[in-house]
Amino acid sequence: MRIIGLDAAWGERNPDGICFLENKHLIKTHCLPTSETLQEILKFSPAQIAIDAPVIVPNKTGSRPVDRMITSTFYHQKIACYPGNQSNCTRIIQLVKNLKKSGYSPSLTSKNKSIIEVYPHLSIVNFFQLPERLPYKKGTVAEKRTVFRKLQQLLLNYLTRHQFTLAPQVKAILQSRWTKSIEDQTDAILCAITSHHHLTQSQNSTQLGDLQSGFIVFPRLPHSI
Repeated sequence: MRIIGLDAAWGERNPDGICFLENKHLIKTHCLPTSETLQEILKFSPAQIAIDAPVIVPNKTGSRPVDRMITSTFYHQKIACYPGNQSNCTRIIQLVKNLKKSGYSPSLTSKNKSIIEVYPHLSIVNFFQLPERLPYKKGTVAEKRTVFRKLQQLLLNYLTRHQFTLAPQVKAILQSRWTKSIEDQTDAILCAITSHHHLTQSQNSTQLGDLQSGFIVFPRLPHSI
């Protein structure tokens, strides 16, 4: 079972964070120029691609229904979605179109060559049973590094407890001080393990939204919907 977790840049200027997972082995992570991402995905030939970015975007402006649902449902966990629309998601829309040409498609089931949209903040809160999101994307560099170290420890503990194996490069990422590149690769790991959870424990995975207006998959734990 091959999975790719993709922390996708919404535009062309910033790189993508990408994680390669086979069965329960985290093989490698990278930050890639957006021009190289499609080729890397197809070369690996994953069964599922989990993307942290809007995958289905029928609306030209404003927010998708799923963005609003996440924000209203998880308000008390301080989780909100940035509005996805055709004006600000052109790069992701094109990536999904290109993946469809190679046989991939958004899916709520565990079928082969599927694409799901995920959201690391939701995965973190639910996987680690936290009362609210970890604010590792805000504040000064020193503040980010303090919170990010907590996230790394939680993630390492989770991976050990669930018997994932880590390539030395991946382990190094999870022990490195915060930088934007390290953050993007860590988010990609979270995308990949969310997909793994969805594929192997579907009874403990859920989603908001639908295939028409957009959906987000996340782990289901007692305090979730």
